[in-house]
Amino acid sequence: MNELKPTDWPRIVRPGARVFIGSGAGVPRKLIDGMLAAGDRLRDVELVHIHTLGATPWIEKKYAAQFRTNTFFMTPEVGQAVIEGRADYTPCSLSEVPKLFKSTILPVDVALVTVSPPDENGNMTLGVSVDVVRAAVDSARIVVAQINRHMPRTNGGATIHAADVQYFLEGHMPLPVLERPENDAVRSRIGGYLAELVEDGSTLQVGIGHTPQTVIASLAGHQRLGIHTGMLSDALIDLIKCGAVDNSRKHFQAGTTIASHAIGSRAVYDFVNENPEVSFHSSGWVNDPSVIALNHKMVAVNGARLIDITGQVVRDSAGHQYYGGIGAQIDFLRGATASPGGRPVYVLPSTNSDQTESRIVAGLTEGTSVATGRTDVQYIVTEYGVAALRGLSIRDRALEMIQIAHPKFREELLRGAHARGWIPKFVSLAPTSVKPDDMTSGVEFQRLVLGKDGARNFFLRPLHPSDIRRLQQFFYSHSEETVRWRYGYLRENMPADSAYELVGVDQTRDLALGIFEEAHAGGAPELRSVGRFYQDDDGKSAEIAFVVHDERRRMGMASILLEQLADIASARGIERFWAEVMTGNRPMRQLFEKYGATSKRSQDTDGFVCTMEVAKILELAKLFQSERGEKLNGDAAPSYRVGWFWSESCLKHDTGPGQVETPERYQVLGDRLRGLAETLDAVPLRGREATRAELLRCHAAHYLDIVHIDVENLADQLRTGDTPICPESERVAKLAVGAGLEAVDRVMTNEINRAFVAVRPPGHHATPDRGMGFCVYNNIALMARHAQEVHGVKRVLIVDWDVHHGNGTQDIFSADPSVFCFSSHQQGIFPFSGGAEETGAGPGRGTVMNFPLPEGSGRDEILPLITGPLTDAMESFQPDLVLISAGFDARIDDPVGDFTLSDEDFADLTRAVSAISERWAGGRMISVLEGGYNPEGLASAAAAHFEALFEG
Repeated sequence: MNELKPTDWPRIVRPGARVFIGSGAGVPRKLIDGMLAAGDRLRDVELVHIHTLGATPWIEKKYAAQFRTNTFFMTPEVGQAVIEGRADYTPCSLSEVPKLFKSTILPVDVALVTVSPPDENGNMTLGVSVDVVRAAVDSARIVVAQINRHMPRTNGGATIHAADVQYFLEGHMPLPVLERPENDAVRSRIGGYLAELVEDGSTLQVGIGHTPQTVIASLAGHQRLGIHTGMLSDALIDLIKCGAVDNSRKHFQAGTTIASHAIGSRAVYDFVNENPEVSFHSSGWVNDPSVIALNHKMVAVNGARLIDITGQVVRDSAGHQYYGGIGAQIDFLRGATASPGGRPVYVLPSTNSDQTESRIVAGLTEGTSVATGRTDVQYIVTEYGVAALRGLSIRDRALEMIQIAHPKFREELLRGAHARGWIPKFVSLAPTSVKPDDMTSGVEFQRLVLGKDGARNFFLRPLHPSDIRRLQQFFYSHSEETVRWRYGYLRENMPADSAYELVGVDQTRDLALGIFEEAHAGGAPELRSVGRFYQDDDGKSAEIAFVVHDERRRMGMASILLEQLADIASARGIERFWAEVMTGNRPMRQLFEKYGATSKRSQDTDGFVCTMEVAKILELAKLFQSERGEKLNGDAAPSYRVGWFWSESCLKHDTGPGQVETPERYQVLGDRLRGLAETLDAVPLRGREATRAELLRCHAAHYLDIVHIDVENLADQLRTGDTPICPESERVAKLAVGAGLEAVDRVMTNEINRAFVAVRPPGHHATPDRGMGFCVYNNIALMARHAQEVHGVKRVLIVDWDVHHGNGTQDIFSADPSVFCFSSHQQGIFPFSGGAEETGAGPGRGTVMNFPLPEGSGRDEILPLITGPLTDAMESFQPDLVLISAGFDARIDDPVGDFTLSDEDFADLTRAVSAISERWAGGRMISVLEGGYNPEGLASAAAAHFEALFEG
């Protein structure tokens, strides 16, 4: 590393060279001054860089003969030079820039960078500007470094050794700072909607720009957020400091904030200095969509200049004039789209600052370039709400976008859509908002907690004209009884124009609210309940009406809608509600009476007129909300939708007297589970028989033939060992496997979050080619393979707390690092290998973790193994799905074991495994019944386990 002298510049920067200038807050000012001073000796130099803070003297006209700038991101000064033809702009996503530098497209000859001082080993760092700087340094012929003691030392991929630098000079100067943009009322409202879209445990990227950087302040009340972003800023560091971000739920690089560069105040630079919890890497890696997608619930928040009503996003141009650049937005949009549960979000005010121009437009002017096509856009947020565009037609996209435009421009946008033929003429009223600017109460989007379904499953918002199709589908889901109750007669159809009349209401006078069930696996939300009022001419009273989907009753939807209607009605000066209720619709009458209604016979219909005071509804609503512990803003603790399986068919596996694995134990369990499942609103699983192809995923073909032949020949046990069988055993064993596979399907498609699969015969002793103990097929191993081969799951954790070692599961996966097998079991009892040495005696290797324990072991010995060594191991393994071999023969007083677990201990084991599932697997967890041979003990322990599955 040679100290740079002024005379070195002609040797470093040869004629026609391409010189990279370190960017962001890492612009090497002293190097640039030296190069420009030597400019009269340099020829035809191309300067390349991305966004830079501070002055850009290299674009001044006096240097035009020696230097020409080619930028990937324009500041206003550089943008003006581009307009005047003195500089060039290359539109490109940041993930692609490192590839250009390392290729023959834009190879870098010289890299000018700022570094932190070297340590005793000669290691320096690129500090807060790693992004594309890393690639420039790695590919350049010559690296020239300005050593600046004000540059923070950072971790990750920031290190550069002195031996890799050809020239250096010292230039100590404070890093430039970026003033924080001020929040305002408009962006605060945008932030409120964003907060409803972002779930706890999400991972964030936030783009550059006034709006993205201010609206994320709304996430300060969230929990367990993570960061994987291009730019680390004051706004994100605020979320770390307030505790909203702890990176604990990230599925990739958990515990660490990932970024490529940092820009902001001095506090930002101080925060990242030698901070082991912040890791900087190249944009080629940080911004790689496939890397981004490794984070589940990835939320990308970016800004836009304009968006048309079909969803086309304009970022870097207005007509033929260019501004800013593409940056990271496309990279993170694609990564968030591919992320399980991910949400790419664009945020922008609906107008310019003086409200003279709409930023949502019917058509783009000539020359305007589209940064993000309409096919890639999912969520757009303005101060007037959220437009969810994924999978929508042009008609519905236009209606959604007009809904979130400023009210003063909606009529104009509607006319533009009509002129282009995008919206039918019967859609005649421009969308209206529930909450005009002069109102203090209203609702545009709220997440809900309902029963056991969890906050992420439902949301409440006004009906929009774009809900025409959803309203039609909702109508056709009704039973005849529901139709008669709602309309007073058997209405047979709901054409689009009629549906529009129900969704295209003037929300400033009347009101129509809907509760939507969020779709699984990224599908469209479905309308599940509607509540509305029609204001009477006196302005003091209103007629109300409700309808709830037949399959979603008794979840409190009508109560929530009534309370919301009353809240908004009160703000509008409405004092009374009234409703016509058909004689047979007793549930609706009971609802109204619960909120203080008085009823009398109707003079016009065969029913009742219920009247209630709005103030009384609101008074009672506070009491009811307190009693049920629900909050409409969705910040209550999460709960889970749990599936369950039990089948009388499993009773047909009857291997005769003298066995402890009996149909009677299973019947007692079923009697207990049925009542519990109804109380807890568990989701029943249908079950099916596994196919031969599915069984071959874990078992040898000759073994499947042995099972079939031995059963067909009415053998008492399988020839492979000691497994008792009967004429129904093969079919029942296939059903046991198939029920587990269905549970995997339902969990991996997010129809349920968790499941308990109560089946027999059990499975964890069955090896690829041998039945052992009471096990014919290895149920849990086949579930793991099904998740991997059908649903693309990369890593599966299997926790086995049966009193016996799960030897068959271990045999199947012992050489497979994608499945982690944990087993706590009693030492010295079945199973044995070769009739002598017990299996599971050692700790296991790789992704096998065995804990053989002495008789008498219980909670104090087993629970710490899950919360300690197993949880520690998951820090690096990070499972995508958790399966439990739920044996309850480790319970006290079981006839085959000598452990001492109580029912509550099994609940605590479940909670401990749940914590692992929640942290790394998005809460996805399935348990399958193994042992447990005291019938009453099995039923009570399994019930405790089952109830714990519902807990958040």
